[in-house]
Amino acid sequence: MASESISKSVIWQLIGKFALQGVAFFTTPIFTRILTPENYGTIALYNSWSSILMVILSLQTYGSIPTARIRFSKEEMPAYLSSTLSISVITYLFAFCVIIFFRDFFVRLFGINQLLVILLIINSFFGYVNVFYVSYLDQYKEVRKSCLISVFSGLGSSLLSLVFVLNINNKVYGKIFGQLIPVLFLGLIILFLIYVKGKVFWVPKYNKYCIILTIPLVVHGLGHLVFTQADRILLQRFQNESVLGIYSVSAALCSVLTVIIDSLNRAWVPFYYDFKKSNDKESIQFHSKRYLRLMTLIFIGFILLSFDVFKIMAPEPYWNGIKIIPIFALSFFFLFLYQFPVNFEYYYERTKIIPIATILVAVINIILDVWLIPIYSAFGAVIATMISQILLFLFHYITARFLIKESFDYNFSFFIISIVFVSLVVVLSYFLMDFKYIRWILFIIVAAYVLYDVLKHRSIF
Repeated sequence: MASESISKSVIWQLIGKFALQGVAFFTTPIFTRILTPENYGTIALYNSWSSILMVILSLQTYGSIPTARIRFSKEEMPAYLSSTLSISVITYLFAFCVIIFFRDFFVRLFGINQLLVILLIINSFFGYVNVFYVSYLDQYKEVRKSCLISVFSGLGSSLLSLVFVLNINNKVYGKIFGQLIPVLFLGLIILFLIYVKGKVFWVPKYNKYCIILTIPLVVHGLGHLVFTQADRILLQRFQNESVLGIYSVSAALCSVLTVIIDSLNRAWVPFYYDFKKSNDKESIQFHSKRYLRLMTLIFIGFILLSFDVFKIMAPEPYWNGIKIIPIFALSFFFLFLYQFPVNFEYYYERTKIIPIATILVAVINIILDVWLIPIYSAFGAVIATMISQILLFLFHYITARFLIKESFDYNFSFFIISIVFVSLVVVLSYFLMDFKYIRWILFIIVAAYVLYDVLKHRSIF
């Protein structure tokens, strides 16, 4: 019964996430043929700053929702949502006034013009409102509703962006306006619903609980963004928009992995916490092993096909980005692995531990970027990201295994076989880069095994 519930949750999560980010992935071949690498680089820079502002200005209040679900009754949650969202509303309003007053400074800081700076703060706020509400829906396993929000946002942004890009002379504005309008529309509706249902603006008890829990997550989230966004900002500084555009298309291909990681983790966490609450160690081990095996095979399959898919996604001016994809994939694999110890830390509300690793590794990542990007360009950026993700996983594993008094659910042997297999395939892929048919045969074998395993157990994991 648990397997069936998890599988349904995963399916809806995947539908929602692929609608939100997957549509952007599948429309990349269209946009790479309309936008120049320089255009693509400017848009990537805008989106990077939007993500950074979302982490800083929101104070990551949504991060308290999973444990608040356990701490407070379901009847209290509407008031909890409206009260804690108010924290983010206030910080965004304050930041908006500061940015408008000192707009010349922020134009230089962000490397974009005044109009894009204003759109940036609006995009970031309403994007966060959507994230906040979807997080609430996920925790109560209302995955159909969260899927509907994702479908509307993903399809709407991609379709409007395409319409505007084809009909507006300034292609950058067209793409950005297209992705903003659906987010703004949904955000306004969600704001109205949260405050109407919650009927409060500020409850000290809820907000104190939220802030204590989530302030460390701001540092953690910002540090995590360093791995995915700082490299783009530094590529633009040390190289140019063209190199950044090529790098961003490679990242767009690999974003399908982050969609899968995020979807499965969002589906897994509510069940994992329920298993933890009932002390069902057998279910944790059984489903975790299947979860890890599935993701290992997905990463292997992705790496085997990535070279061919990239050439479909982008025309020849972007093909210099092909060589960095396997390393990108390996760094995302460690991003997936680190979810295991981090979920454990969240459950025991040990969020104060999380930023320590993030700050340290973020600093290492920036140092590596500054060192490697001027020498190796985009390849240097992705190597820096991979090293940082490995260090982040190791720190969180050590923390969960040895520094938290409660017994961690996984030994290192749980991870090692998967790490070895994915790493070997990364190395092998470079030798097989020109042997397309061998890679496709290996992919078919992997895909057939995954399908057989899912059908045999009638469960995704």
